[in-house]
Amino acid sequence: MEEKGSRGWVPAGVAAGAVYLAGLLNDVSKSQKEISRVVGVSKVTVRIRYLGILSLFPEFKRLH
Repeated sequence: MEEKGSRGWVPAGVAAGAVYLAGLLNDVSKSQKEISRVVGVSKVTVRIRYLGILSLFPEFKRLH
């Protein structure tokens, strides 16, 4: 799991968010819980990083 109090975007968290987003874009059903378990980060981290990545690409707002 990620260290508490970490201020940066830990690579594993970013990867988890990207995997979740990729699944949504390609109609591959993987839950945040499944991804968090495999990557080793919390479900909250997956959601926060997914939303952070999503905010960088306004064309994907329909996914939120």
